[in-house]
Amino acid sequence: MNKRKTSSKKIVYKLLFFISILIFFCSLFMLLNYLKPEKKDYDKYKTSNTETTSNVSSKNSGSKTDNLPDNPRDFKTLKKDNSDVKGWIYIEDTEIDYPILQPSEDKDDLFYLDHNLNCDYEFAGSIFFQKANSSDFSDPVTVIYGHNMLNGSMFHDLLKFKNRDFFDSHDTILV
Repeated sequence: MNKRKTSSKKIVYKLLFFISILIFFCSLFMLLNYLKPEKKDYDKYKTSNTETTSNVSSKNSGSKTDNLPDNPRDFKTLKKDNSDVKGWIYIEDTEIDYPILQPSEDKDDLFYLDHNLNCDYEFAGSIFFQKANSSDFSDPVTVIYGHNMLNGSMFHDLLKFKNRDFFDSHDTILV
């Protein structure tokens, strides 16, 4: 009888171990999906003219404002979908290619810290600046906030600027 109890205890322990492993991997999968921002939400606002942003440095020959490429973003649709959209930030050779939002008066200043373009909760949040700044970027300084996500999204690629060669060859940020 004692052997039978020991045998059934082993089975129960193995079953509990298997269930624990299963719960762990399911939780890990759900967590990774939760932490991943939906870049596809932003891609629908890009026009088919992707060549304009990929050739920014070759078209900028004179002053910083001469010969800038046409803006390949559909701001009319963007602003219709969310009036908090105030611009777009793009840095060549990075994943930084996002709308910039400024919370409206009915939202908290840090609303977009954990909300996406559709105003839905999202851990990664959005790229945004606070209400204290002018919405047309005319202030001498506008602080733009965004997370440094471990999956390489949002402002993670700003770390590339630690490399001196990358820094020297990427002197233009388009807003």
